[in-house]
Amino acid sequence: MSADSVGTWLGVAVSSVGFAVTIYQLRKTRSAAEAATRALGRSRHRYAVNALMASIPELLRAEDQLSTGLRSQKSRDVSVALVAWRHSAARTRGHLGNLESSAEELLADLGVAISLCAASEQALNETTDIAAAMKETHERIGIASSTAASLARQPPRL
Repeated sequence: MSADSVGTWLGVAVSSVGFAVTIYQLRKTRSAAEAATRALGRSRHRYAVNALMASIPELLRAEDQLSTGLRSQKSRDVSVALVAWRHSAARTRGHLGNLESSAEELLADLGVAISLCAASEQALNETTDIAAAMKETHERIGIASSTAASLARQPPRL
C-alpha cells in the first residue's frame, strides 16, 4: 500500500468520525431545544396560574366593595364598585384564557356577570331604585366570585 492510499483511507476514517460527531451534536442540540420548549411551556403555565391566583383576591375585594356600596344605597359608590369589579373580572378572565385547565365554569360565570355589569351601569343612571337595578347582577357576581374562591382553594396544577 502506498502512502497516498494510506492517507486517503486515513482521511476517509477521520471524515467519517467527524461526520458521526456532527450528527451526534445535531441530535443533542435538537433534544436541548425540545427541553427548552417544554420548560418555556411550563413557565408560561406557572405564570398564568400565579397571575390567576393573584387576581382572584382582587375580584373578591371588588365584590365586597360592591356589597358595601349597595348597603350605602349611593348610586355613585355602586357605580364605582361595579366598574372595579368588571375590570377585575376581565383581568381574571384573561388569566383564565391562558390556561388549558378545567375552569370553564368560572369563565362562563365571569362572562355573564361582566355582561350584566354594563347593563346595570346604564340602569343605575336611569333609576333611583339601586337594589332593583342591581339584583340580578349582584347575584351573578356572587356566583362568579364563589366559583373563583373555590378555584383559589384548588388552583390548577402546575
